[in-house]
Amino acid sequence: MKNRFFISAVRNINLVYKIKDRLYGNRFELKLVIESDKLNKNGFVLDFLEVEKILNSLEEQLKGRTANEVIEKNDFDFRDFLQFIKDFVAKYLKDSHIVISEVSLTNSEEGYIARFDS
Repeated sequence: MKNRFFISAVRNINLVYKIKDRLYGNRFELKLVIESDKLNKNGFVLDFLEVEKILNSLEEQLKGRTANEVIEKNDFDFRDFLQFIKDFVAKYLKDSHIVISEVSLTNSEEGYIARFDS
């Protein structure tokens, strides 16, 4: 049996997207869970400031653009968007023992929207 350690971050994001030429905009709660089987020299899976930098960079990608433009797809799909987020975050993770175990979006009006588990 191996120990698994994790860090979880939640961020509210504004998302504008198009489905079948209709424009939608909502505020979502983005949840990101990063896991590892070992801790770094400071006793963390990943420094939380690094997670904040990654999420800030993601928000910069979305600013003033539709999610369709960001993921380069005409019709928006939440699963494609979550895969984009997973790939985006993975670019910043330098250690091979660190994995993204969950990326999910929820909306207070509609509840649970989509989830990606590794």
